[in-house]
Amino acid sequence: MIFFSYFCVIAEHFFKFKFYIMKLIQLFFVAVLCSFLFACEDDTPTPSDNTNDTTVTNHQLVGTWNLTAIEYQGTISSEAVGFPISVSSFTGTGVDMDLTIDFTENPNDYTTSGDYSVLISVESFGQIIEQTWANQGFIDDGTWAEANNVLTVTNAIGGEQSINIIELTDTNVTVTWDYADVTVLAGVTTTQNVEGTYTFMKQ
Repeated sequence: MIFFSYFCVIAEHFFKFKFYIMKLIQLFFVAVLCSFLFACEDDTPTPSDNTNDTTVTNHQLVGTWNLTAIEYQGTISSEAVGFPISVSSFTGTGVDMDLTIDFTENPNDYTTSGDYSVLISVESFGQIIEQTWANQGFIDDGTWAEANNVLTVTNAIGGEQSINIIELTDTNVTVTWDYADVTVLAGVTTTQNVEGTYTFMKQ
């Protein structure tokens, strides 16, 4: 009887802990997206990250581009005291997109306007959690440069972001990059790996 009571207490604490961890993961998931949605400063791709043979010329980028598609995929794994707690996978799709970006040449400036929303689907502990993250902004206005299929943008306060160009034609451009990070929150170590792809069409 004592053993049974002890077991019930342990089980109760386990399920409370599991619920607590799920809440932490959900909160941390939002933080991950905040840091990832086109705001990964100083995330310069290595040569191995970009093996596409696209040849970029500046005149192809100059003009106004409309955002037409966003796709995310990634994983978030958590552990406490060295023991794995969960591995969650997620996908994201852009919706309600009315964002544009305008590139000029000599000087190489860019400006953005509008926003977009992202429909997120997270699989965690055998459950599917869906949430729409509405009215997302874009990178701040600034200057741009391109070399070896890498587009580097710099905002007014010097924040720099580097983005892989995987396809560029006179009418379409697709950019992508990977993001990875490890963070400790309330004793839980969380590792995130995210890949995002943005597609634009020229006006």
